[in-house]
Amino acid sequence: MGTYCDRTKVERVGGTQNVSNWAQIDPSWGATEITAQIAEAREWAYDEINLWMANSQYRIPLQTKAGLTPSSIERLAAELATVWLLEATGPKGMSPRQDGHILWARRERCYETLQALQRGKLAIVDAVLGGVA
Repeated sequence: MGTYCDRTKVERVGGTQNVSNWAQIDPSWGATEITAQIAEAREWAYDEINLWMANSQYRIPLQTKAGLTPSSIERLAAELATVWLLEATGPKGMSPRQDGHILWARRERCYETLQALQRGKLAIVDAVLGGVA
């Protein structure tokens, strides 16, 4: 399994304490289970991005000519991972799919970006083009 972002990036996007709280689906979970849940979210984001980009002009996995994850993809993966984590636990008092919820806006922005990248309306700067590596 691969990832496009590390835990630090996910925590920077969602907030360290928030990410930890969202990852703790079961109150009995400790650091090991929380770490595993965050890793699962990062892997899901990697797979989700690759599914969207599979028929694009870019080589999968997405990387720069230097072999690094493009910064725009790193940020997108971290955003998607936070969405996945919060949806796994469910925010108190509001459905994540309810209009106006910040998570809904974040989710929509991620998918709009993926769609624009897939259709060539946006470009990933310095990304390697062509097929699956």
